[in-house]
Amino acid sequence: MPPANASNPEVLLARFDEFIESASRLETSHRELQDEVVRLRRELEDRNLALEKSLREVESTRQVLLRLLEALPCGVVLLDTAGEKPLIANPEAQRLLWPAGGNRTYVPLPLQYVVQRSMSGTTDASIEEEVYNDTTNPPHWLAVRATRVMFSSHAPEAHHLLIIQNISTQKTVEEERERARNSLALAEMSSVLAHEIRNPLGAMELFISLLQTQGNLNGECLEWTNQLSAGVRTMTALVGNVLQTYTSGRLNTSRMQLSSFLYDCAQFLEPMAQASSLTLRCDGIDAEVQIKGDEQALRQVIVNLCMNSIRHSPEASLIAISAARHENGAVRICISDQGCGISAEHLPHIFEAGFSANGRSSGLGLAVCQRIVEAHGGTIGVLNSSSQGTTMCVELPAL
Repeated sequence: MPPANASNPEVLLARFDEFIESASRLETSHRELQDEVVRLRRELEDRNLALEKSLREVESTRQVLLRLLEALPCGVVLLDTAGEKPLIANPEAQRLLWPAGGNRTYVPLPLQYVVQRSMSGTTDASIEEEVYNDTTNPPHWLAVRATRVMFSSHAPEAHHLLIIQNISTQKTVEEERERARNSLALAEMSSVLAHEIRNPLGAMELFISLLQTQGNLNGECLEWTNQLSAGVRTMTALVGNVLQTYTSGRLNTSRMQLSSFLYDCAQFLEPMAQASSLTLRCDGIDAEVQIKGDEQALRQVIVNLCMNSIRHSPEASLIAISAARHENGAVRICISDQGCGISAEHLPHIFEAGFSANGRSSGLGLAVCQRIVEAHGGTIGVLNSSSQGTTMCVELPAL
């Protein structure tokens, strides 16, 4: 038997067959590997396409959520786990919480306190509170809802979500409603008191008149009664102002002779003028002029205007009441004094109820005058005013 020699043809043939078989297996493995690479590449491409699609959808959803967040009429703020630093804040929240150009590193202290109270709770339930934020201009009343939110079950601490609404308008409405209720209660109380006071004042005025005419008084005692009469008539005028302001009775109109009406008013006011060392005079009143009006209401107008002049006139000066037909056919009644005048800054406000330039009067007199004159179809205003005096003018339809 011949020895196994590498140069033996049979051995070489056997080795060649083994090589061919190995090469065939290697080729088959290579093809399988190529096929697997192609499959994996296609799978990766598919997954990349799916991932890109998912990212586009996520970005689209993010943009939609951002637009929704920006369009929300309420403020939305996401805070860090400490409840102090904002991570996300929509435009409405920025407007409500921070002044323009202000530091947005922290939310204002009132909201931090709300978050702290929500953190001190034993549950994850939301809390709602109303806070006043004075860090902006103008300040805002805010309704704040604080909620703790967990983004992952692995995160040990929660973030804080704030939903904020501007309730300043509601607060203003509530305050105005409360003021209206208080004003109504004040009006009712004032009307009741005015009605109760008016009758005793009438009796006092009657008895003072009897003392002056039948009490055989002279000298200092008569001067005392004059002062007392002036005080009572001032109180009567004030009561009339309150009743005219807080009641809305209908006018009881009739034909009036203007001259006799104004002389009666001057006679009523005379004690008050004398008590202030003033001269009250009726000048140039057309005796033929007649008007249609409520005598008691119009008396209140003349009394209020003259009392204003009395309060603001120096001693020994003159207050003049005049009346005549005007070019437009109306009758013009003027009350002129030699007082200090009305400052330009106060002129636009003198007919506002409650306005008083010096704070020493109720501020109802001129508001009452305007209401009464306008109810008669007339007008009232300042004809002229300077440091040498003021002339108030009332125009009423003449008959």
